[in-house]
Amino acid sequence: MKTVPQDAVHITAILGESVVFNCHVDFPGEHPVPYVLQWEKKVSEKGQEIPIFIWYESYPTHSGEGYEGRVSRVPPNSTFGAASLNLTDIRESDQGWYECKVVFLNRPPKQHKNGTWFHLDVHAPPRFSVTPEDIIYVNLGDSIILNCQADGTPTPEILWYKDANPVDPSSTVGIFNDGTELRISTIRHEDIGDYTCIARNGEGQVSHTARVIIAGGAVIMVKILTKNEPTNLYHTL
Repeated sequence: MKTVPQDAVHITAILGESVVFNCHVDFPGEHPVPYVLQWEKKVSEKGQEIPIFIWYESYPTHSGEGYEGRVSRVPPNSTFGAASLNLTDIRESDQGWYECKVVFLNRPPKQHKNGTWFHLDVHAPPRFSVTPEDIIYVNLGDSIILNCQADGTPTPEILWYKDANPVDPSSTVGIFNDGTELRISTIRHEDIGDYTCIARNGEGQVSHTARVIIAGGAVIMVKILTKNEPTNLYHTL
């Protein structure tokens, strides 16, 4: 990739929304002349750039693959520069470097410089990629791992709660792998309950609750009356 100028414009957009890259046209001698507008996006660390939008007056515009219907030239009568680009339905894959190029026809390529570099950051609210089962059956003494992973930009923070209270790590309960795993090495009665993982970043938060309960069938209690003793005995079937 060519050297990016220090005055490159940095823009932050929200997933699913739209953004305008504001690029001006500086005509030679301040007299309008025909020009071609081309927007390119860097697509690899080796500097490869692909055109995502090409415009020339009275000719059909060209939109790059994946940008069809999402890129358009900003109307000339707007408050933005004449070479500005509107990008809609923002995707996370849109993040990266963009260059606005204005090429004047019938002019030496280096006679007059136009163009601006932009870097687009795309922010997205958290969304889960891995969550525990809604109900987890265990036996006392078992070991379990509750796995909760989320995507989003910025990278979401993972928090764990048990019965609405923050999980308190102990000798048998721990949180590992950047918060994505809650491990219980030896299940005790006090470990039974609802475990909620919360993924959050500056764009929002999501939560998922897993209920940990003791495994086993129902227990039926039968009351037995004796003739000689007034005591009521209960037997388990």
